[in-house]
Amino acid sequence: MGETIILKVLKRGYKGDNVKLWQEFLHIEPDGIFGRITEENTKEFQTKNGLKADGIAGSKTIAKAVLLGFVIPEKKSIKITEEQLKYIMKGCRQSSILKYLEPVNKAMNKYEIDTYLRICHFLAQVGHESGSLRYSHELASGRMYEGRKDLGNICPGDGMRFKGQGLIQITGRLNITSFGKFIGIDFAKENPARIGDEPELSAEAAGWFWMTRKLNKWADMDDIKGVSLRVNGGYNGLQERILYLKRAKESLKS
Repeated sequence: MGETIILKVLKRGYKGDNVKLWQEFLHIEPDGIFGRITEENTKEFQTKNGLKADGIAGSKTIAKAVLLGFVIPEKKSIKITEEQLKYIMKGCRQSSILKYLEPVNKAMNKYEIDTYLRICHFLAQVGHESGSLRYSHELASGRMYEGRKDLGNICPGDGMRFKGQGLIQITGRLNITSFGKFIGIDFAKENPARIGDEPELSAEAAGWFWMTRKLNKWADMDDIKGVSLRVNGGYNGLQERILYLKRAKESLKS
């Protein structure tokens, strides 16, 4: 088990202990409800500290508050073990288990894949999509994506250049450059194959895909069909995905 700091966005309508902590920092009544008064005081804090006064305690506002003494809660992060990952990724080489173990744990932690069901469903999809961690680059050439404007492939050669990369493959100029922007890498200039080459990026691409498609919602409902549809666009390999999910549940319960 490890520790990681939670940096949550707090805004009007939110409730809970994190809101209480924020209200205490602002020296207002800590009722745990982010209403008009909390919003106004947040704007006042932002104005005083040269931040955009939108009344939303986002990452920049919270980061500034931390520098001024705001203490945010810590959360225990769940980490899967080498043995668990090996059991789930049936037939995977030991070298691949060791290569991806920490990157996968980091990605799950970063993208809030942090409950039993979320982890099980994420690993099931990663298992199927990557062939038990065998593949992080799309095997096909990518020519079939040439000219696909829906993928943002607007320049000659984009199909091959921006073919699928990652443990859950992200495909096309639009998706790959959006991912790059999120993590601070310009894949319009950098080689997108880096995503598949580097275990950290391969795992993070899968986590980013999971987050942007809001797949925790379906994992929380234990809906393998709902998750698979949004990963695959259909139900290709559904039975294999179900088997990966079964192994993940068995492994994480042990």
